[in-house]
Amino acid sequence: MYRSTPGIIVFVLFISTISGLCGQEAILSSGSDASGTGGNVAYSVGQAAYAHFSSQEGQVSLGVQQPYLVIVVGNDDPVSTISVVMYPNPVKTFGVLELSGQKVAMHPNTCSCQLYDIFGRLLLQQDIVDHTTHVPMEQFENAVYFLKVICQNAEIKTFKVIKTN
Repeated sequence: MYRSTPGIIVFVLFISTISGLCGQEAILSSGSDASGTGGNVAYSVGQAAYAHFSSQEGQVSLGVQQPYLVIVVGNDDPVSTISVVMYPNPVKTFGVLELSGQKVAMHPNTCSCQLYDIFGRLLLQQDIVDHTTHVPMEQFENAVYFLKVICQNAEIKTFKVIKTN
């Protein structure tokens, strides 16, 4: 009846060990990357310092190390006023791209779309000359494709398109 006690003890020790593991975490107010002729450095403001080194050439305070992660919170780029919708998905014969926004009304011929396969090969490139554009898909096999919309040399949106019969 009490033969499972060592197993339970090992399980409880294992769970208590795992629960103490945490990823790197810090609340920062700011940070960026800087580069110059002497090299590159990534810095952040607002982290707790735990080591300080100084010499005649300068000083460095080390703190919590952060993994590289990019999260876009906002974009002040005027191209971002363009909205793009693609339907239907899954696609059988053609997809429809609808562009709207102030920049499209001012410059309708500055947008294009590019269709890529799953390996990143460019299969189709087409200029968008109207607010509604048909993207032909009937010549392609059933697969997953990526449709990238570019306006004024900036990528606006990429769609995952599923081609079916």
